[in-house]
Amino acid sequence: MWVFFGICKWLYIDNFVDEVTVRDKESYRQLKEIVKVTQNIQIRIDPVAEMNVNKYIEDTQDDNSVTLIFTEYFNSTYFDKKHHHKWDLLFESFCFQINAVIDNKMIPKLVFFQKDTESNLANKFLNIFGNKIVIEYPAEYKEAIKTLNKSKAIISFRLHGNILAYALKKPFLPIIYHHKTAGFLEHIDYPFLNLVLEVGDGQNWKDVTIIKEEWYQKTNLFIKELKNEL
Repeated sequence: MWVFFGICKWLYIDNFVDEVTVRDKESYRQLKEIVKVTQNIQIRIDPVAEMNVNKYIEDTQDDNSVTLIFTEYFNSTYFDKKHHHKWDLLFESFCFQINAVIDNKMIPKLVFFQKDTESNLANKFLNIFGNKIVIEYPAEYKEAIKTLNKSKAIISFRLHGNILAYALKKPFLPIIYHHKTAGFLEHIDYPFLNLVLEVGDGQNWKDVTIIKEEWYQKTNLFIKELKNEL
């Protein structure tokens, strides 16, 4: 991968780029220390966080739901086989989060951004929880904004689920699996740092032991704090 970036630097960055913008300190470090970029590098918040979402919102009435944005992780060819066994535990932890929402008498709304590749995962949750959950597949970003805005809060594995929550001014609980998510939190005054959950593979993020009971406890505390604020 770094050979590819080295070629890009030699062919493109060195000759045509005056300034580079990244979203987090780790990306900055890698460009400076590994790729040896000498141009000015700026660290700025993702522009989606400052997006004017109000023009896409038609109904401000919430549906007593908590949006959960999950994705299949560890169980792909991207990861070495040594990581594949972690997927079952991660899936169980997702289920513990769903149970925490149900136990707080709220509706778990599972939102998937890529129907073609994530419908199998959605069906796994349906097989376990049935009509206790709602599944939605927004077709494009405007629909996603409307869907997320109807929820009281958002719990997201995906980075842009968290960024959209911030843009919508919705309470959100991020699951950090990549340094970009951690970098995003550094840009904002995030109030629930003690409840943030982490998933690591030792490369994108530090390797972290997944304890599903902890996922339930932190999700439960997040929702209870949310209810206290309402």
